[in-house]
Amino acid sequence: SLAPGDLNDVVRGALGVLEAQMKHVGVTLESRLGELPRVLLDAPRMHQVVVNLLLNAVQAAGAGGRVIVATESTGGEVRLSVTDSGPGIPVEARTRVFEPFYSTKTGGIGLGLAVSKRLVDDHGGRLTFDGSPGRTTFTVNLPAR
Repeated sequence: SLAPGDLNDVVRGALGVLEAQMKHVGVTLESRLGELPRVLLDAPRMHQVVVNLLLNAVQAAGAGGRVIVATESTGGEVRLSVTDSGPGIPVEARTRVFEPFYSTKTGGIGLGLAVSKRLVDDHGGRLTFDGSPGRTTFTVNLPAR
């Protein structure tokens, strides 16, 4: 169920859940949360999306890596981006990133991004990525209503 909410609050909650793991792995976090209008969201489901994106970023960045989380208001949308300093997404995997049960990680089951995309779609938003060599950015755009 969608209700007016603050995406930054959702991001802060997700960061709190993963803070210990980031420290344990040795990942540096940079948080750039901008001023946002309230948006219609299902906070628990959007929390799941943010945790999935952050967990993937931490795993990709690895020990000594870096994760940048940013939010901003862009006209009629609110944007969340999660960037990691990992190796990027292989070219051959880019068309399959959001497919259920597809994973490039050893031991991964391939549901995190598929579920996240569906949840973002359910919010009337878009989940996209840029998997350039040396970094990957996943971006969530939600309508600001």
